Amino acid sequence: MVRATRTRRRFFPALASWALGLLPLGDGDGDWPRWRGAHFDDSTEAGGLLERPFTLRERWRVQVGSGYSGISVLGTTAVTMGASEGFDQVVALDIANGALRWRRRLGPAFPGKEGAVDGPTSTPTLADDTAYVLSPRGEFTALALADGAVRWSVSLTERHHAPRPHFGFTTAPLVTGELVIVAAGAGEDAAFLAFARADGALRWSAGTDTVHYQSPILARMGGEELLVGASHSFLFGLGPATGRVRWRLPHAGRDFEQETVQPLALQEDELLLKTQSLSSRRVRVEAEGEGARLETLWSSRYLSQNYTALCWEGLLFGHTGDFLSCLDAESGELLWRSRPPGNGWVIRVDSWLVILTKAGSLHFAPALAEGYEEHASLQLFEREP
Repeated sequence: MVRATRTRRRFFPALASWALGLLPLGDGDGDWPRWRGAHFDDSTEAGGLLERPFTLRERWRVQVGSGYSGISVLGTTAVTMGASEGFDQVVALDIANGALRWRRRLGPAFPGKEGAVDGPTSTPTLADDTAYVLSPRGEFTALALADGAVRWSVSLTERHHAPRPHFGFTTAPLVTGELVIVAAGAGEDAAFLAFARADGALRWSAGTDTVHYQSPILARMGGEELLVGASHSFLFGLGPATGRVRWRLPHAGRDFEQETVQPLALQEDELLLKTQSLSSRRVRVEAEGEGARLETLWSSRYLSQNYTALCWEGLLFGHTGDFLSCLDAESGELLWRSRPPGNGWVIRVDSWLVILTKAGSLHFAPALAEGYEEHASLQLFEREP
């Protein structure tokens, strides 16, 4: 559950995978098969396993290498990527004991830029019996989840002429139906590419704009499920089966934030966008003739800088620098902000916030409107100098 992070700063690498004997990974409802979870919302339903009193202890620790790839879980298998022994590698582990199931080399280790560590930045996506992985150099590969055997591989740079982002390809693949989709920024009408899951054949390409570190989601918009994806300048709504562009709207992003836009679906037709360094906003996609427009419902300076936030029971939780904030999702009103536990990434398990900080500590607190109340914590990693 380590989350992808901004690589122009130096954070601890993904040196270890962890299992606490507490998170209900691998039970179906608790699967975490891609970056941001099964529903693109940093949340999972755990079946009440956190209702009783608990403490945290480390169950196992395994070195997987350096990098910024997250950990995806399907069934009893966890898959992540890291740079080790001079190569970027995909690693599959047994979640019960950390035993290595298989390891597959992707190519020479991608060098860290501007103080970042070496290694991959994308997070694998798991579906059925396949792991879809994107190397920082643009090699998009389908691997058998059982043993890591290569089913197919396609180069986004060589075959589709996608320019490699400065920090490497980072987008998380998205599986829908018989397709797997990546945001590639591969030229005219090729910001998004859809491949057949069976053999890697290109099925459609759509959208025109630069893409660096954005990942598309599926969301209900205008009465149907659309692929919603951000590029540097636009927010796209695409038919996931065909790639037909339903709308393309300027999202008004700035600076590095426009390169890392990760939409969060709040309800039908409404999204949370963090496109600027000093604010986020809730927007509604309004139909307008044959097109659409973005209506801003509110903006807030209390959810900014960090990439993502989560929404649960009308509450928004996320970071602005060192502060964890809770906002009323409907009005944007700040309900509370807390300096503890520090800057990091937050997900939800049942009614609990689970925060991994950049200092390497793990924290559990109930997702409450009244304030931050930590119930358990554990130091997992040591931050590199």
